[in-house]
Amino acid sequence: MAFLVFWAIYRILIVRIHNRIGSFPERSLAVNIQKERDYIMKFTFTDSAIAEIQKRYDLKDISLFYAVGEDCGCPSTGIFMLKVNDAGMAEYDAVIETNIGPVPAQKWALVFLDSDNIVDFNATKRAFQLKSERGFLNMNLLLEQTVAQ
Repeated sequence: MAFLVFWAIYRILIVRIHNRIGSFPERSLAVNIQKERDYIMKFTFTDSAIAEIQKRYDLKDISLFYAVGEDCGCPSTGIFMLKVNDAGMAEYDAVIETNIGPVPAQKWALVFLDSDNIVDFNATKRAFQLKSERGFLNMNLLLEQTVAQ
């Protein structure tokens, strides 16, 4: 079985190499580029999440922050969190269009999100949750206010 998998991977690599050389029509490459441009990420806040945020803060002050873990400093060890009143920080170089309006975010961290993301509030656990089609991305999405210095 491993031998067959190896040859399947090898064939894929050869196709990719030929595609770079240009032995395939450029039209197929243009279609792939257009598909990448048309890709839209959905980011939705549920009614329960909106109601819970509004009890504490104004919706226009929310931003999505990706906090990198301190263990190894690798981006893949971080977690997403919602922050309040820090939209003017230089770390935010992207804006996500959501049902509550534009939400500032870090562009490099968007790769960790999926195509359909939902922020929900679990009343039983009293916690915000970030979900996608893959499942939970963060079962305890923190909502943290930034203190002005």
